[in-house]
Amino acid sequence: MSKQLALLGGNPVFEKSLNQGQGYLPAWDKFTTMIDGIFTRKYYTNHGPLSQKLEKELSYFFGVKHSICMTNTGIGLMIAAKALDLKGKVVMPAFSHISLSQAVIWAGLKPIFCDVKKDTFHIDTDLLNTIIDNDTSAVLGVNLFGGTCDFESIENIASKFSIKHYYLSDDAIGEQYKKNKISNFGNLEIFSLHESKLINATDACVITTNDDFIAARLRNIRSSYGSGPPVPIAFTGNGRMSEVQGGMALLSLEDSNNNIKLNREVVELYESYLRNKEGISIYEPGSFVSNRNYHRLIIKVDESEFGISAAKLSRILYAENIIVNTFTNYALNPFLPFNSLTTAPNALDLSQSLIELPIGNKEITKPAVEKICDVINQVVLNINKINNLLND
Repeated sequence: MSKQLALLGGNPVFEKSLNQGQGYLPAWDKFTTMIDGIFTRKYYTNHGPLSQKLEKELSYFFGVKHSICMTNTGIGLMIAAKALDLKGKVVMPAFSHISLSQAVIWAGLKPIFCDVKKDTFHIDTDLLNTIIDNDTSAVLGVNLFGGTCDFESIENIASKFSIKHYYLSDDAIGEQYKKNKISNFGNLEIFSLHESKLINATDACVITTNDDFIAARLRNIRSSYGSGPPVPIAFTGNGRMSEVQGGMALLSLEDSNNNIKLNREVVELYESYLRNKEGISIYEPGSFVSNRNYHRLIIKVDESEFGISAAKLSRILYAENIIVNTFTNYALNPFLPFNSLTTAPNALDLSQSLIELPIGNKEITKPAVEKICDVINQVVLNINKINNLLND
């Protein structure tokens, strides 16, 4: 790259913002046909035919007995906690988005944070054993970046203490852990169907379970008046998926294999350029994960080796119109004023050292990846100038 970095006075390498997220949209004619069908039927929500079809297809896709769709992940997390009849404390990883712990609080529970392992980024099951007490009712695991928790250890710990265990698993859509599809672990699993995810319902979630009683509770709480076989619940809510969401998710599910292929090509390009870059390491799930969806590309920046922090690198990339995700909303106490979780040093380090590079967008082609990686090379060549500028 012959041009000067934008931060140092040059023009951005991209004229328009190269956005992060799952930008693979269905063909316009398929989308409008789906919308026309909704208007013809005049059935817009309340477990309509598209939502019902989606639940059946997701049950097949995930290999589970029950798939229960809801309007968004926050609602899904709250209803899941009520369906599991949780009380008191829920232990969860300290490295997780603050919205997760806020949903737990909304459900009337107290989040207890367990630090994560440095190498896997997932909940440290050795620490987990020491945190659970008599007021703990569940462990909520989070499966991040295409990797997974240590399911066997969490299951053994939950059994030992006679508590529930469930998972937020949207980064692992379609993947397999050893011999089982991810969606079959714990009492239930929750998958976001946000527009940034592999299956895009514009914003929604699906909860998977093989437990008939839990599934019935989820369906009855989701409805504003009860639904399906009657089971004891304290109240109902309104987490019903709209028909537009259901139709959009069906189209996205139809395209998912091709989108995984596109994701994989982009990830492998990034890896070929960055694998041996000093101070940068690429997150990879363990060998026990198969059928990877290549949904996210996460790098860890070691400031002492690379020369600048992840925060400074993200600022440089933004100046080039390269939109990246950082993790400043992770490792935070959900109670105001959102203090950092200093009691979880590994989680705190990850929140300050990780960057998600753009993927899942038809504009992110080989030339685009080359430009992004070239910018990172230029950063290395201009470390002293950058530090002098950003430290002033």
